[in-house]
Amino acid sequence: MSVDTNYREEVLRMSVLSKLFGGKPAPTEEEMIEEMRDLLHEAEQLAVQDPKAAMKLVRRKSKRLQDVIKIGRPMHNEFRNAVLPIMSQAGSGPAVTELPTATRVPWEQALTIGALGEMARTVEGEIIYLVPSDPRLDANALNQLQALYQFAGNPNLAVVVVGGETMLVRKSVAVSAAETIDPESEDVGVDVMDFAKSQHLESNIIIQ
Repeated sequence: MSVDTNYREEVLRMSVLSKLFGGKPAPTEEEMIEEMRDLLHEAEQLAVQDPKAAMKLVRRKSKRLQDVIKIGRPMHNEFRNAVLPIMSQAGSGPAVTELPTATRVPWEQALTIGALGEMARTVEGEIIYLVPSDPRLDANALNQLQALYQFAGNPNLAVVVVGGETMLVRKSVAVSAAETIDPESEDVGVDVMDFAKSQHLESNIIIQ
């Protein structure tokens, strides 16, 4: 899975703004990685007694670590591998032991359903994560994991929309939709969800 490089520009931008306006300096990538590992260690210990409290801890303390733990970012795999067992313990559904792989793709590379299909045939991930180029519109890392968790637990799930700006699509569904729908159609999100419905597949929404 390729690592998105836009996050580095965002980290630098936030650091510059903090210096200009006298705020607390934004953490460096190295500091965020260290904080993430400390958080995961704390959460794993807490999860032994109270998995739900551990998930609340992760959600609260991961807010400032988003630039290294989201899909496509350098520590995403380490974060997801540590959080998945806690998430599974805290959930009410069947236990999930492995999440599907996801490839981060800017919406600009899938402006038509045909472009989405062509791109889907080449990516390695099982899930295509469509996201705006503006990193501020990206979904929260835990909401991304929750979407992947839903895919893992429900083979009939085709699409998950997170926060209205990002969409996760099962790769096989994207390929099939592109083979059925006018390839020049630009209503990509609607097209995919309509196709999923026509195939009696499910879609879901996670509120950001």
